Amino acid sequence: MTEKTTISRNFWRPSVTSQFCVCPIPFHFDTYRGCSYGCLFCFARDFIEFSRRNQDADKRKQSYLEGNNPEGLQKWLDRVMASTDYDYTKAEEVAIKERIPVKIGATADPFPIIEKTERITYDCLKVFEKYDYPVQISTKNPEIFLSYAEDFIGANIALNVSCSFCDDDIAR
Repeated sequence: MTEKTTISRNFWRPSVTSQFCVCPIPFHFDTYRGCSYGCLFCFARDFIEFSRRNQDADKRKQSYLEGNNPEGLQKWLDRVMASTDYDYTKAEEVAIKERIPVKIGATADPFPIIEKTERITYDCLKVFEKYDYPVQISTKNPEIFLSYAEDFIGANIALNVSCSFCDDDIAR
């Protein structure tokens, strides 16, 4: 019998940023921090490595991947959606109320191999589905999403798959 691998889970809410000029959706929510793909061209790679370098030594020893907490997302969304007030100092709350599409996969792929057992992205998508909230997913690995796509028929989700090749013939 194999033991289930688990990763640490901490809640971090969606955020609004303009620091990624190549991203057409500045409202993002990552289901994981860190990435198991290690693409050399990735703009988020340096951002993630810089964040890890500035942590204390004990935290750096943790797994490269850290998971978000779907229960934290549920509580946060419930609170934000229940409030009728707009606090314009909290851009992410205004974005939720205005139903600006949220991008999942801005700085980490939402479908690392461990998603097959952890199902963090799955659980977060279920939270967004509860509100029929528009989600745009960006991934290099659609296989995992496709394995449970039937659970999201009719959900307000767009899937963007990116592929990179050095050979122009293969890219075509």
